[in-house]
Amino acid sequence: DAQIKGTKRQICKQAHRKKVFGNTVRAAKRSLPTGQGDMILRRYFAPGTHFAGVVLAALALAVGLTWIATKQPWLGLVLEADSSGGVTIVEVAKGTPLSQDVTGAQLWALAPAQPSGADAPRGLDIEAVDIIEEPDAIASAELLQRFYDRQDQITTALRSGPVALTIERAGRFETVTATAASTRPLADLPVKFWLQLFVALTGCLVGAWVVCLRPRDAAAWMFLVAGVGLAMASAAAALYSAREIALGATLFTTASRINSSGSLIFGIGMVTLFLLYPRRIVPRPVLWLPAIAIGGA
Repeated sequence: DAQIKGTKRQICKQAHRKKVFGNTVRAAKRSLPTGQGDMILRRYFAPGTHFAGVVLAALALAVGLTWIATKQPWLGLVLEADSSGGVTIVEVAKGTPLSQDVTGAQLWALAPAQPSGADAPRGLDIEAVDIIEEPDAIASAELLQRFYDRQDQITTALRSGPVALTIERAGRFETVTATAASTRPLADLPVKFWLQLFVALTGCLVGAWVVCLRPRDAAAWMFLVAGVGLAMASAAAALYSAREIALGATLFTTASRINSSGSLIFGIGMVTLFLLYPRRIVPRPVLWLPAIAIGGA
């Protein structure tokens, strides 16, 4: 009996030691700062390699977006909506077939100079809405579809060959003929294009860098989600808000949808981030609420 009791005591002591050791290890893990836990994970998740991949992808996006922006027909005009609802030529770029004398004239219409066949592009009156930067400002779906149709017709006319521009200056209407260049010079892209592209790259890269440093932090991932949404919205807006006068309907509608989706993703990321950082303030299931509420809007 004494031997059995001694054996039992040894077993209990060993079990107690194991329990104490396990509790100590778990407590130590819980007490580790998030950064130290991330250091362990970085043995398998190299932040530099992953971030380099993100940088290359972002640069490829910037180059692709710039290429698309320069592959649009170009007359060399800077247009501005005036108080009467018309469109004024405020600047004519050098090296274009149009004379500098048309600066300050109102642009009333655009039509193919030599229309031929039933499928030839038709002439269009130019309206202030044609050069609006953000199509989301258009009130109804019918007007928005009309806007996209007009954008497509103007682009088709510019690509088809010489166009006749009806302008008004000094109270007289005149027609001037010009042929749009097939590409837009890189130097002609406005400052707002580069600014929006910079915002897109910054949002994406900063979010990716934070995740590379803290890959186990849910707040870091939400910051990245917001950054990706910002990149989508800003990059798409850079393309259509910097157009000279028109974009093809397919390109314009695609960019507009990307812009809207990016805005929603940015909102989801930011709201969820506020629920997580610096401390989670809601139960975990509630963290899905921003995605459901904003995404379903």
